Amino acid sequence: MRTASKYLILLITILLASVLGLACSDDGTGPGSEKSPWKAFALPDSLPPSNLTSIAVTDARVLVLGATGTSGTKPDYLLESDISHWTAHTLPVDSNDFLFGVAMDAAGKGVIVGANASGGGSPVVMAERPGWTRVTLPVTSHDLRAVAVDPSSGTFRATGSTGSNLLVLSGTADGSWTTVLTPSLGDPQDKSLVDVAYGSGTWVACGFDDGADGTEDSPFSLVLMDDGSGWTLLKGIGCGACGSRKYYAVAVNQAGAILLGGAITDNSAGAADELVAFLSQYDPAHDKWSEIWLPEAGALDQVNDILVAESGDIYLACGESSAALVRIAAAGGATIEWHSSEVILQALAESWRGDIFAVGSKGPANEFPRDPYMLWRPLRLVY
Repeated sequence: MRTASKYLILLITILLASVLGLACSDDGTGPGSEKSPWKAFALPDSLPPSNLTSIAVTDARVLVLGATGTSGTKPDYLLESDISHWTAHTLPVDSNDFLFGVAMDAAGKGVIVGANASGGGSPVVMAERPGWTRVTLPVTSHDLRAVAVDPSSGTFRATGSTGSNLLVLSGTADGSWTTVLTPSLGDPQDKSLVDVAYGSGTWVACGFDDGADGTEDSPFSLVLMDDGSGWTLLKGIGCGACGSRKYYAVAVNQAGAILLGGAITDNSAGAADELVAFLSQYDPAHDKWSEIWLPEAGALDQVNDILVAESGDIYLACGESSAALVRIAAAGGATIEWHSSEVILQALAESWRGDIFAVGSKGPANEFPRDPYMLWRPLRLVY
């Protein structure tokens, strides 16, 4: 039975690779590319120049959001695979819509969030009911930057800004959406929650507050937690007002600890690195922050996304004008598994059987438009 199971798993892996259009060789940019576990996908040739900004995966479906950056000329789109082929969907966008995040509930119903840039900006939510439909929202400004889901309840939370205050909305794919109360922070100036995640019964979000007064009680960079008792500002991270830290990504591990990633900035004359990637961990049970060591943090620049895999391993998509994929093993030790000077990676996701996906764009550094790009890390088979 062990031998039969071994070959069944191998067959599933080969089938998944073939139907999703895997290019079976590396692009040559990874460290020791022949041994790199990351492989490049061959995406449909018909896709416009764009950046893949967000990805969601369930048992039988993959959704990837493509941002063209050109609004109505070539609108943002949704790329879907039903584990047989890829399809690019035209969404119900208007000429001023920009889309930023996608998530799916356990039933495979999706939600997309973004913003409409006209008239000072307004938040956008699209949900499958069953076709993609724009949702009526209880607020009219300013934008939504990220979305996550509690798979046990099917509740989504989307985060962003009203322009002068933080914005959190809660809803389901086929239901109504409501505003969630957030702490009143700083002066009514530009502030936003740019990422949100859910795990182990806890919501967490991160962002910035330009109206802060620069104290620990009113920091320039924000991380908030909701364990069921409402959103609270987390303090004691050890960087004071955290003006030199930019927060871009959050996650929650299986033990309920919060992971926070981003960049430490140093614009002083003679600074060795203007951006240094960091990953911090907060233990709610002991109200304690700690730093997780990253290899070549100065070369990584920043953490764009965090994925806590079912195995307990942590994956990081890093880089500002280049890309690196870092794996932090559950047993300890961090490794840069892949890097490229031509790629920028925005988001990570895990399939039902442990395969890891990374999406972004590829092209000459600092040149636009760029081509959509996707990587796949197949599950290592252990015999």
